[in-house]
Parts: sequence; structure tokens; C-alpha cells
Amino acid sequence: ELLADFIGVFNDMTDEAGHPALHPDPAVGYPEGQSLAQHLRRGGSKGLIYPSVRAPAPGGNCLVCFEPHAIQNVRPGASWDLVWDGTPHYSIAAVS
Repeated sequence: ELLADFIGVFNDMTDEAGHPALHPDPAVGYPEGQSLAQHLRRGGSKGLIYPSVRAPAPGGNCLVCFEPHAIQNVRPGASWDLVWDGTPHYSIAAVS
């Protein structure tokens, strides 16, 4: 796991669940998302915060950063061991 700080003001569409760029069908959502990103980048946006499709619970948000220099203080976070024995069963344990 890596942690980082993101410096600057980012556009926020976490309250726009019906936006076409968030459509679950990739044939709709992907081109709409590409168009939105192009529009935001041309307008000078540093990035975008949007609701996660995979983790839609409250607070399940994603961030895309258009400017690499806005990513600061990258550092290690938690470490995990994934143990798999070739079967459908596996375990995950935090490394202290």
C-alpha cells in the first residue's frame, strides 16, 4: 500500500451519481469519462474526485490526478501477506 498527499483544488463530482461518465456500462461511461477528462484538463483542472463504482458505500471515492507534481509525500502504508495454495481459498494478513 502506498499513501500520498494531493496538493491543490480538484473538481468534485461525488454528488453527481447520474453523470454519464459514471454510467456502469463501459460503452457509455468510458467515452463520456474520456470526454470529461479532456474538457477538465483543457480547463486547467488538477484532477477529479468521483464516486467509486466498485466501492459505492459512503466515502467510497476515487481520485484522478492530471498533474504529477500535485502528488506529494509518497510513502509506504500498510503491508499485507497474501497466502494462496493454488485452491480457491486464500488468506490475507496484515504485516506488522
